[in-house]
Amino acid sequence: MSDLNRRDFIRTAGAAGIGASLATLVSSCASTGLSRGGRASLVEFKVPPIENVRVAYVGVGGMGSAHVRNLLKIEGCQITAVCDIVPERVERVQKWVEDAGFPRPTGYTRGDWDFKRLCETEDLDLVYTATPWEWHTPVLLEAMKNGKHGATEVNAAFNVEDCW
Repeated sequence: MSDLNRRDFIRTAGAAGIGASLATLVSSCASTGLSRGGRASLVEFKVPPIENVRVAYVGVGGMGSAHVRNLLKIEGCQITAVCDIVPERVERVQKWVEDAGFPRPTGYTRGDWDFKRLCETEDLDLVYTATPWEWHTPVLLEAMKNGKHGATEVNAAFNVEDCW
């Protein structure tokens, strides 16, 4: 064997060994229902469908407003709360929701962190954020801390550290 072939063989064998080890690890985690850290796996997690999804929007400027307009066209969804630092934006969305034949959503306009109050007090299924990017993770974490699903229009974070 030439040096180059020997290197290729070692590189390939090493990669295959790592791959086999990872496959065994993933397989054992799946079979025990455990994931990293000893927490239960969500691979088989199922919940019954929600007949009427109650949604709150945090950030209803340009893109957030567009997302609101789109959601108003989806059957089985209802916007029940709206949060933004600009009160006029909240009022505009509240009017759109009423004009679409739904009850007026609760408005939250008391500043940058009013989404916390929304997450703590509203009976919701989903909190959707279309805020400036640096607010995505705080909004989503607050939603999850309060037992709600969270969604964002773009990346929630740029690295793993930002997720905590």
